[in-house]
Amino acid sequence: MDDKTLVNSACNNGTSAVITKEGELYMFGKDTSQCDQTTGLVTELKDIFITQVALGKAHAAALTNNGQVYTFGINNKGQCGREYASGPLAVKEGSMNVTMAEDDDEEREIADEMMCPQGKHK
Repeated sequence: MDDKTLVNSACNNGTSAVITKEGELYMFGKDTSQCDQTTGLVTELKDIFITQVALGKAHAAALTNNGQVYTFGINNKGQCGREYASGPLAVKEGSMNVTMAEDDDEEREIADEMMCPQGKHK
């Protein structure tokens, strides 16, 4: 990492994630099953330009320069934005699917009603 310029980072209780100027996503710590064990590069995203990353308890979300969102990690409660199975197969690491948000005016209006107006935080 000495020769890399970092532009974004995130962490949780045990994992750190960083994004380089070249759009590479690296992760270090306990939730790194998606990574090259030597370098920490998230292998499934190595050819995709990542701009931002967020980490949950045991899952990650990565945003691309094209606006696509990749989620991966444990999805036992739908935290990766996808349906999940109940039972022993519910905790399944290693799923790498694209979940893209759709523009829905009705959902946006509901969200706007729930949000505090700028400068008027409750």
